[in-house]
Amino acid sequence: MLYALLARPGIDGFRVDALEVLLKDEHFPDNPLNPLWKPGDPPNDRLIEHYVVDQPGMHTIMQEIRTLVDSYSQRVLIGELYLPLEPLMSYYGEQLDEIHLPFNFQLVTMPTWEAHTIRQVVDDYEAALPREPGPIGFWAIMIGRVSPLV
Repeated sequence: MLYALLARPGIDGFRVDALEVLLKDEHFPDNPLNPLWKPGDPPNDRLIEHYVVDQPGMHTIMQEIRTLVDSYSQRVLIGELYLPLEPLMSYYGEQLDEIHLPFNFQLVTMPTWEAHTIRQVVDDYEAALPREPGPIGFWAIMIGRVSPLV
């Protein structure tokens, strides 16, 4: 199916949503309870998503998809990833052979929009980018299902 999509005229790339949870632990164990969670905290923080987020094997799958995307002229592969900085950067690939543009949602999920906090987030992100020519930051500042900061 992806082959057919990428081959269509006017298609410039492919976005993979919820990329960090596409692969689950092969034994499907239950995720452990978060001992720090308390009533009133976001429901999705109740479990530590150890067995469903950023699983071994994801990078091999992303390399295979990138190879397919690169086989078409001037296509881009975008990944939606809600991950901390270090694992997020790993999705560029050790040889820059995975996602062209992994979404960075840090501005959406940070607790405050104070100038010094934003500056630190931006500085840390830019310092973590691969030094090879090509990778650029890809920031998200608003999405529909996350409450906006006011």
